[in-house]
Amino acid sequence: MELSKEKLVEALERVLANPRFERVVILDAYKPSRNSQEKPFLEPYNRLNIVLEGTISLECGSGTNRGLREFPAGTVLVMKPFCLTKEVERFDYSSENLGIVCRPDYLRLLYTICPRGAEQSQEIDYYYHISDSMRQCTIDAISALCGMAEDTEVEQLFAQMLRVICTMALNDLKASRQQEVGRSYDQWCRIQDFIAERPPEQCTRRAIARHFNITETYVSMLFPRYSGMSFSAYIRKKTVDMAAMLLRTTDLTVKEIADRCGFSSHSHFTAVFRAIHHITPGAFRRLK
Repeated sequence: MELSKEKLVEALERVLANPRFERVVILDAYKPSRNSQEKPFLEPYNRLNIVLEGTISLECGSGTNRGLREFPAGTVLVMKPFCLTKEVERFDYSSENLGIVCRPDYLRLLYTICPRGAEQSQEIDYYYHISDSMRQCTIDAISALCGMAEDTEVEQLFAQMLRVICTMALNDLKASRQQEVGRSYDQWCRIQDFIAERPPEQCTRRAIARHFNITETYVSMLFPRYSGMSFSAYIRKKTVDMAAMLLRTTDLTVKEIADRCGFSSHSHFTAVFRAIHHITPGAFRRLK
């Protein structure tokens, strides 16, 4: 995986020069059966994926349905928060994809090239995080598309909305002036993704250090440098951010949310949430 602003600019300009928005597929929040023992981590973010060339194969969970699906070039995947998407181990087709992910502190852009028959480790990935120039209007446009249902309205509007979203993302990307472009900033971006793509209890200093083959001391040094917070404060904020999103977007009870976010008890969750938002989780939910 390579941090490259230039490659993402090229990918977005290519999409806008020859937009192939031929089919939209909307994946809703996945709701496994109550008897299911599996509890997959479902990303609580709005995500888009544009299949530029070839075909991609994904295991998808949307609503109560789950299974392997194939998406040809021209397909736009609109992935709502808490849907399930998992890449298969091998790809029977070559593919190129452009992904846009709304994370709390940054907009993640990912351009992936996968040769025919390659394994996941053989993918060529270029990515960039837009934080300094990320505009709320871009996030709002993505949220509007992800808030739609798969019906006639989407069929009529999604191509126009995709052009707007790609144009705005491209403008945000070109305006980005990230000063840190060295090895440590690249490492920081990878750690951000590691934390965003896993449940909080798996995001320990030791787990991060082992995953990236770096020292725990180095992990600790990166957080105040790039986030202005200590490691523990950053993880605590991310955990509460996830809890706030669950309060806004699901019908889970406060206790269920506390359990899902890794808090030891309902009272501990309430105390930590109030320290950051100055309001209890129950009161926060009533404001939505």
